[in-house]
Amino acid sequence: MAQTDNKITGKANGMLDNDLQWWLDTTHKIYFSSLVIGIIAALAFVVASWLIIRWQSEIQTQKETAFEHYKTSVTATIASANAAAESAKADAAKAAETAAKASQTAAAANLELAKLNSPRTLTAQQQKKLIELLKPYAGTKFDVAVLRGDAETESLLEVMESLLQSAGWVQIDWKGEKIVFKRDAKPLAGVVNVSGVIIQVHPDQVNRFSKSALALAASLNTEGIDTRPEAGLGVTNNNPDALHLLIGKKL
Repeated sequence: MAQTDNKITGKANGMLDNDLQWWLDTTHKIYFSSLVIGIIAALAFVVASWLIIRWQSEIQTQKETAFEHYKTSVTATIASANAAAESAKADAAKAAETAAKASQTAAAANLELAKLNSPRTLTAQQQKKLIELLKPYAGTKFDVAVLRGDAETESLLEVMESLLQSAGWVQIDWKGEKIVFKRDAKPLAGVVNVSGVIIQVHPDQVNRFSKSALALAASLNTEGIDTRPEAGLGVTNNNPDALHLLIGKKL
């Protein structure tokens, strides 16, 4: 009986040992599996974290690249707009300069046209100035010839006669040409067909009259009346002892 109980007890103990071993093995397996799973989970977390960080980094890089492209594009657009504005300013300035030059040219042309259309004359102030300039040559004899039938020319003749007489110059009759015309209380005047105002002297009297002739020509030119002195005679005149003033049509 005691042997039977021992057997039963031994058998029970063996079963307990087996169960305990199974439990230990199972626990070890579970622990190992959990460890493996934990390691795998940790690795998965690490990999996932690395992928997320890399993805975020790539997104940030793409954003920065896109922003740099945008900034470059905006900068280029601004630079192009500024260049266009400067070019427009330059074009506007050039156009304004061209317009100003054109206006000046037009004004000069209008002035010249006005001069061409305006009669030759001398204001009272101009006459006073010329009288003072010509007084040093007082006593100089002169005669006159004019283009008949031209009102502007005959009007200038009257101004010139009055001016020279006021400066002390002495007017005498025109001699030599067959065609002369008489005027009340004035010396005879010759008739010529010339252009502009010409001052002539007899070839033998150039030295004698050169200073007065040049002074008269310079004074008239200064006041806008085209005048040229000529040494010698272009028309027939028998007054060698006088300076010859020829007033022709306006140039």
